[in-house]
Amino acid sequence: MDVGFALGDFKATTSDFVGSLYGSNFYKQFTYPMSKVDQFYMMEDNPHSKFGLVKNWADSTDKTPGTMVYEDKESKEFYPYHDDFTYFGGDTFMESILHKASDNPNKENSMIQGAFELKDNLEYWRMTHKLATNYTQPVFVIKMHNSTEVLRIEHLIEIPKYSEEKKDKYYTTSKLKVIALRGTSRKGKLMYTRHETKPFSLSKLVGKTMTYTFQFWTDFKRKYFNVQKKKIMDMFVHFRDNQENEFDVKAFSDVWTNKNNYTMYNSHTMENFGVEPPLYNHKLVTLFVSQGSHQYEKDFANDS
Repeated sequence: MDVGFALGDFKATTSDFVGSLYGSNFYKQFTYPMSKVDQFYMMEDNPHSKFGLVKNWADSTDKTPGTMVYEDKESKEFYPYHDDFTYFGGDTFMESILHKASDNPNKENSMIQGAFELKDNLEYWRMTHKLATNYTQPVFVIKMHNSTEVLRIEHLIEIPKYSEEKKDKYYTTSKLKVIALRGTSRKGKLMYTRHETKPFSLSKLVGKTMTYTFQFWTDFKRKYFNVQKKKIMDMFVHFRDNQENEFDVKAFSDVWTNKNNYTMYNSHTMENFGVEPPLYNHKLVTLFVSQGSHQYEKDFANDS
């Protein structure tokens, strides 16, 4: 760190010491206030046909591409696919890995921005379905290595029963729900914060399409750097989206600084495999992921 001591003499014009002082670091590398883009995906320019991979445009050290996966309906496990012969039904996602180095202080905080196009398949749905239906489909999910969900954005969509008498009122109603993990209580219970939007209808929007965008980021409280006699909430978790979901809550830092990798799932509906389309239609537009040090907000030249 750069230091300058007090004047040694009343008439002195310089301090007793000016320069850089280096001490014990406790890390493999020096901790600078910095942030670095790890992942940047643009689905429109990245067809999944080549081995089911989606190019990561960021110049990252992990070189991790996105992988197209589907969720098995029975086991709830995710399996990769790249064509209709390797796809066996279930909801489709773009999977990416958020790498956490075992001793890298510049990957303590996470900053994530995403954009999705949300539609409904109402015209097709009306031809084959007449009963009232509702779905809850994840738009974006982050899981820890032990499958514990730390962030989840859900799309809740429903449709009433169809009848000729009320066909002018036949349209979908949706909500977006955000669930973020704050930590684990002393009794071992997971503690979540939950927020949801007001109801809206995709059927009534211009182009019957909504472009949903969100931002998520973390930063430490001062208490994080103090000696802790007991476990305390030493981190802030922030979230914003363009549907008036907004929160800044306290959390336990071990939720977001775990040294094992995190897995992210981005909902992306595929229609070209000869399966019946669901009521919803999700398209990933972009996903932008950065990681930063404990003081990354002081990095005036950051690229996040």
